[in-house]
Amino acid sequence: MTLQYEIDMEAQERKQKREIQEAEKMQEEEMKQAQKRVKYEQEKDLRAFKERLKQEMKMMKRELDILPRQHRKDAVRINKDQMEHENYIKVVPVLRTASH
Repeated sequence: MTLQYEIDMEAQERKQKREIQEAEKMQEEEMKQAQKRVKYEQEKDLRAFKERLKQEMKMMKRELDILPRQHRKDAVRINKDQMEHENYIKVVPVLRTASH
């Protein structure tokens, strides 16, 4: 009776170990997939952000081309400072979320 009990206990123990290992493996795979999704979304957001910056620069250049030559230098400096400030404000939250 005790021999059968020990055999059953060992079999149950092996089964539980195997189930735990499988669950850990599945959890690990899910974590990898979640990390890939997060990375993909962050890269996508970064590409979109860079594209917006590019478009803003094009618009700024078009606006500057309209100005008389004597006003361009000051306008370029002012617009550049303003864009850098706005972009800094936009980038900081993105970088904070990317680092977490």
